[in-house]
Amino acid sequence: MLTRIVLGLCVVFLICSSTVGSISKSIGMPNPLNNMKSYKVFYDEPTKQIINQMAAYDVVIVEPLYYTKELVKEIQAKGVQLYAYVSVMESDSWNKNRMSKIKKEDYYYKNGKKVYFEEWDSYLMNLTSKHYQNVLFEEIEQQGIDKGFNGIFLDTVGDIDDQFYYTNKAEYKKQAKSFVLLMERVIKKHGDISFIQNWGINLFRDYTHIYMDGMMWEDFEPRNISNDDWAKDRLKDLKTLQKKQDFKVLTLSFSDGSRSKKLSSRYGFVHYHEAKSFNEW
Repeated sequence: MLTRIVLGLCVVFLICSSTVGSISKSIGMPNPLNNMKSYKVFYDEPTKQIINQMAAYDVVIVEPLYYTKELVKEIQAKGVQLYAYVSVMESDSWNKNRMSKIKKEDYYYKNGKKVYFEEWDSYLMNLTSKHYQNVLFEEIEQQGIDKGFNGIFLDTVGDIDDQFYYTNKAEYKKQAKSFVLLMERVIKKHGDISFIQNWGINLFRDYTHIYMDGMMWEDFEPRNISNDDWAKDRLKDLKTLQKKQDFKVLTLSFSDGSRSKKLSSRYGFVHYHEAKSFNEW
């Protein structure tokens, strides 16, 4: 498993000029995702049959609330790396465990109102809140690290890009640096944990690639890539970063699976096609 840089480092290790972190991945240590050739995302409660079928994948990203430490070990014994899902920038109404801990200052407000995403029944959160940082840190520990997961899958991080990068650069920097502080806090205490970031390619390029073993690109489909200058620029960003930093790019499609996989393979990425939903195996 990935080993992180020795604690007490006093020289800031900069990969790009905007990175502010002082703790990052250890130089020369292998990425635990280097040999990954397949992965799957599954967020519902697993049955015995599903647990057995997980052996067909190198990596499976799951909702950790359904897993005990013993079950994690059982699945890992099949040669599977398990990553625990954690939603960073959004809190879902269904997640009563987290919502019971949320305070007023943990929400992000626009024009004095909470930002609500009706499609997901979730709220945009404020990473600059120290209390919310503590909530996330405890969740990563209790649901991911204490249960023995191989790593943490950091979802909804892309909201930092989507909500702030193009409209409020000052807020973008605040939220990004707060995310960096959270990563460094986890690494400082649990130096062997692995992270995969979902979306937020600008954030990944500017701040977080030195902390991540993987970067996921959802909706990676020819119709979204071929004639889109933004997507082409982000592809260049990732390929340029891979020359400096050891990380895997995971792509995911919801339509046109065969052509999407072919496009992903062309760039040396690892692809997964979801034909149904993340709650169906």
